[in-house]
Amino acid sequence: LKRLNALRQSLSMLIAINRRNAWHLTSRQTVDLKKNYINPEKLIKEIERRLNYLNLEKDLLTDLPHLPLVYESDLLNPENHQTTLNRIFDYLGIDSVSVKTHFKRTTALPLSDYIQNYDEIVHRIHQTPYAEFLADENQG
Repeated sequence: LKRLNALRQSLSMLIAINRRNAWHLTSRQTVDLKKNYINPEKLIKEIERRLNYLNLEKDLLTDLPHLPLVYESDLLNPENHQTTLNRIFDYLGIDSVSVKTHFKRTTALPLSDYIQNYDEIVHRIHQTPYAEFLADENQG
């Protein structure tokens, strides 16, 4: 499973840590809408780390049989979950079953809704090769 938007993935991780390691919410829990301060340099280092891991994974998986999954196209939209799981079941050679999650996204809103220093982050990201990740800012 890879995520194409390393900015979003890095922000998700940093915000989860800010929320005292709260990585998931169930459908019964409420989202903490408190805006988070994100250290721009820490964010850039995290993006770089994630991209390095992505390249390493790509190299390691080159000769191994695997089913590539992409977060943005396979899991971001809950309407795609069953189709994605059906692909996984088929790949594994097992019968498909109906799936349903009790988890909900913790950062589905536009970045500006939950990042205290959003303008500073955008300005700093535009000074890096990672500005392309801002293009789909409202898509999760």
